[in-house]
Amino acid sequence: MPAYTNRSLRHLAWLATPLLAIAGCAQSAAKAAVPDGATPVRGTQNALVTPLGALANQSPRQSTRLELAQDTLIAECMRARSFTFDVPRLPVPPAGAFVPNAYGLLSAATAARQGYGISDSVLIDEKDGQIGSELQPGAHKPGFTRALVGTPATARSITLPGGSHVTFNANGCATIAIGKLYGRNWNTAYFTVSALMFRIVQGVEASAAWKNAVRAWSECVRKGYGVSFANPDAAEASVRKTASAQLAGLSGTGFAERLKSVRAGEIRLAVIDARCQAGAGLPAAAAKAQHATELPDEKRYAADLSVYAEDMRHAARVTATVLKQKQ
Repeated sequence: MPAYTNRSLRHLAWLATPLLAIAGCAQSAAKAAVPDGATPVRGTQNALVTPLGALANQSPRQSTRLELAQDTLIAECMRARSFTFDVPRLPVPPAGAFVPNAYGLLSAATAARQGYGISDSVLIDEKDGQIGSELQPGAHKPGFTRALVGTPATARSITLPGGSHVTFNANGCATIAIGKLYGRNWNTAYFTVSALMFRIVQGVEASAAWKNAVRAWSECVRKGYGVSFANPDAAEASVRKTASAQLAGLSGTGFAERLKSVRAGEIRLAVIDARCQAGAGLPAAAAKAQHATELPDEKRYAADLSVYAEDMRHAARVTATVLKQKQ
């Protein structure tokens, strides 16, 4: 029997690919390009270009609230089956926490204020990692796994855009909680939208307009920063790697001082990145390619997109009620 930690259980509860894999179901899932949320986030960085009109954007705070509500509903279901499920006390990000863009696009204002959001989230990420590594106390009890993820006898399959499939067990507490939080049609809407977003992002990044703009952006960054990056994601990844290496093993004053230095370097690169994106026409190239890529899917999957939006609103209402009852 797997020794479930809070991290593995949270992945199960979110009905992402790990749920399908651990449940033992054959599947071929699409990557979720942007996490789902209760309401679209239209902050500065997201106003640039975002697939499907920011339908699936959410702030880190929204994401955490949804996860807390979902864990609470899982705990209620598990308790009814005579199992204990501890709801992890997740750190709640600040209201203005950085919201990533599907294409790595940055506005100048966001870059100067938050960089890529990496340094600002270090402490929350560290606490989240500690919580995620904690074992669920009842995870080794016989029947715990079946109660949580369900049984293959109740397996349901969803066909995704492109023809691949995902499969989940309908009688697990994770699935039941998701149904209460989002609605009974959420699974289909979620995986369909995730697949569409992945396909849209792939289409944009494969377009000639995007590739030409990225080449110009890369040359601009090289001249301004002294390092060449293949794309905006690579620039952000370099900051994340630096932060991880330079902050490892530090604490107290040493950690705080080093974090200041890391953050200054992050802001410097992000500001150059954002300036070069604007100069190279990266947002315009993304918008042009995205329009051509997503228009057919928006029409074909209009019903699924509508269900997704309504389920987000439903989840926001349920979350408010569930979390208020916990206070």
